[in-house]
Amino acid sequence: LRARGIDATMVEPPDIRSLWGNPDAVSTRSDTRLRGLTRLRKGMRHVLRMHQLLARIRREKPDLVHFQWLPLPPIDHVVLRRLRGQVPLVFTMHNTSLFHGAASSGVQGLNAATCYSLFDRIVVHSEYGRTSALRAARATERQLVCIPHGAFDHYATLCPPELADRNGPVTFLFVGSIKAYKGLDLLLSAFDVLVSRRPSLDVRLIVAGNPGFEMQRMGERNDRSFGGGRIEWRLRHQSEREVAQLLAQAHAVVLPYREIDQSGVLLAAVAMHRAVIASHIGAFPEVVRDGENG
Repeated sequence: LRARGIDATMVEPPDIRSLWGNPDAVSTRSDTRLRGLTRLRKGMRHVLRMHQLLARIRREKPDLVHFQWLPLPPIDHVVLRRLRGQVPLVFTMHNTSLFHGAASSGVQGLNAATCYSLFDRIVVHSEYGRTSALRAARATERQLVCIPHGAFDHYATLCPPELADRNGPVTFLFVGSIKAYKGLDLLLSAFDVLVSRRPSLDVRLIVAGNPGFEMQRMGERNDRSFGGGRIEWRLRHQSEREVAQLLAQAHAVVLPYREIDQSGVLLAAVAMHRAVIASHIGAFPEVVRDGENG
């Protein structure tokens, strides 16, 4: 935006800028046992920051305000109502199902529909997203704008794919935050079947990402015989450079998702010229062409 002469300002938590500015930075995550307390603290901090944002917008009078997320609609709709009519409001709807269905009936989902109705434009990343948003009545035809999700080609500057040493076993990669809708359990079962039926195959699976739940619920995580002992676990947040290195050494990136509109991991894999194995859901078929690139 700045390259096009637009005076653009980002407003974000301080740790986000440090992570983006340093490809080797790794964010700290709280103990899962303290997750409830952490969410409460984040919620209180969000209330404060939204009211600070409201004051800043009124003071600086921008020509347009774009919201990337609505993490707490019960609070967010109050601020959006106060801004409505004062400045054009734009929202990027990354997923047309609210919180991937995890909080549709909880406190976090309250007033979400009201929030959507207050935006002048709503951006979706795919034709699937447009159709889904209309079907779910989350946006009107007048509001919707489809801007395809760009490829994350900056990973190639951190670790060019042609420089990676991919000798050795065929490597499948599951990377990104680990949440139930991403279907890691499906991948683990499929991989176990693969190596059980074809034990001579020289393959491995790397699972890299910060767990969004207790991984022990999946059962066999600590059993080295599971998956023929060929699963490498990296259960923590990965730095941007580490993600680039993982993508470079992988032969295929696997996305066994149960539900999704579009995925940044998919577009990172495409930018790094890696084959993709993905569930036939959401907007994945708009990017993954069976037999060509996945």
